[in-house]
Amino acid sequence: IFRPGPLLGKREERRQGEAFAKAVYQLVNPLLPKAWKGIHPEQLTGAIMKAAHSEITRKLRIVENREMV
Repeated sequence: IFRPGPLLGKREERRQGEAFAKAVYQLVNPLLPKAWKGIHPEQLTGAIMKAAHSEITRKLRIVENREMV
């Protein structure tokens, strides 16, 4: 189970207030602890690929945001 923080980057879909929230988040993101940082889709994809190629030792594993950024 992957539990990323807010996904950063460009989106085709627009939501009301999202542009403002995204701008604010980009300013505070460097100051946040890893558990709360925004993550780029490429980082999430890399974490998924790394997990898929690693030896699985448990039936269920939860990958938190701080392990992906």
